[in-house]
Amino acid sequence: MTDNNKTPETISICGVMAQVLPERMAEVEPEMLAIPGLEIHKISDDGKVVITVESGSYRDTGDRISALQKLKGVLSASMIYQHTETLEDEA
Repeated sequence: MTDNNKTPETISICGVMAQVLPERMAEVEPEMLAIPGLEIHKISDDGKVVITVESGSYRDTGDRISALQKLKGVLSASMIYQHTETLEDEA
């Protein structure tokens, strides 16, 4: 039996490019990783950071990117792409 009142589960994945002061990277990286759903894929010597942020809604994703932008030492964080899809029950 299907519950028609149930909101479908969604997943939101964003690709983010951040620029961090290279001399602050050692202290900023653990703070970045403390943000739920954030994964660091690459850090360059000049402070460019390739990141994905995953959550269950647009709002949560936006909140997580905003938290990233507010970290001391982060000069910028820009969303490069965003994908959202509804997850279907496999029952």
